[in-house]
Amino acid sequence: MKSPLPILALSVALLGACSDKEKTKATIAGDAESPAISQEIAPENKVVPYEDLGWKKNLYTHEDAPYTGKAEKREGEALLASYTIREGQFDGPTREYYPSGQIKVSTNFKEGKRNGPNIYYNEDGSTLKSQIYEMDVLVKSSDPTELPQ
Repeated sequence: MKSPLPILALSVALLGACSDKEKTKATIAGDAESPAISQEIAPENKVVPYEDLGWKKNLYTHEDAPYTGKAEKREGEALLASYTIREGQFDGPTREYYPSGQIKVSTNFKEGKRNGPNIYYNEDGSTLKSQIYEMDVLVKSSDPTELPQ
């Protein structure tokens, strides 16, 4: 019989890293030798299909509540986009990809606003354009025509 101790230790470590308010229930399926284990998972580690998100009162929602976690757009097995969402707003890195898997756009958000580097790539991986945002205000760009005069 396999020992459940490594899984139990991991579960305890995961539980300790989250406050009770931030925990989400999940179950790890068992087999004949190890029973199913129920544990809590931080919402930041959740990943849902982008198409499963709702939009309510200017917030991304899942199961009628502001969503916290990751969302992904896929076409078949190909990852087309990955978003980080906190309390219903983009917050953290977002990435869009070409069907080939090459990164297309890399953007950072804070509280729903672009904040930090925003980089567009050609499909060969070379940089097409780079920008810097501060709370949704463009402050620097590799294309000088984009900046206010």
